[in-house]
Amino acid sequence: MPADAASAPRTRALRLLRAGALGGIALGALLIGVLHVVPPTDAIDPLAVTISEYGRTTLGAVFAAAVVLIAAGSAAALALFLHDGACRAASAATLGIALWVLGLLAVAVFPKADWAAGASATGHLHRAASVVAFVALPIAILTLCGPRGRPFGRRGRTAALVIAVAALVAIAVVGVYVVAAEAAGSPWWTTFPLGLAERVLVFGELAALVLLVLGLRLRRAPARRALPR
Repeated sequence: MPADAASAPRTRALRLLRAGALGGIALGALLIGVLHVVPPTDAIDPLAVTISEYGRTTLGAVFAAAVVLIAAGSAAALALFLHDGACRAASAATLGIALWVLGLLAVAVFPKADWAAGASATGHLHRAASVVAFVALPIAILTLCGPRGRPFGRRGRTAALVIAVAALVAIAVVGVYVVAAEAAGSPWWTTFPLGLAERVLVFGELAALVLLVLGLRLRRAPARRALPR
């Protein structure tokens, strides 16, 4: 069998995984973007209120669907990376993306609490899942962009690396600020644009993941030696 014919099914599978990853992430992000401009969610201040607030409205099912789509696209991206050898099953990159996917699914299942009315178990789960997801993905991207010859295009890998580092630095700075503010007893969520910060973080991390999916060089299956006649 010719080498090109032998590698064709594998190449098609990788292309389908790539399309599924990009399609899921893009459609989920688009739905969240739409929630910013349609009623009743257009009344939510995107600068001050987090994205999860959409899940507490009459369009909560749309928000949950968007998050699940992003999770599915991210899972497809992980399958693509594993299939093409960009990471191993037992690796920090795989664990990070898996935690990101599980965190997103938990965000979709457990709605944000109305903290003005008091804490709730589901609210705590939602917040914990969000933190895990936001931290796990940039760590995974850093691992994928490491100096071990990963099969990504140089420009996309560099851009993804910069975004991941910036995301982790921003998370660390905000974390220190929140701890200090809570120790002082001040309402930290009113002192800086929390909604804007979260949106920049989420869409930045998604952009970094998309850059790696687009920049992955799909490997061909090894050619088979011709049998002697």
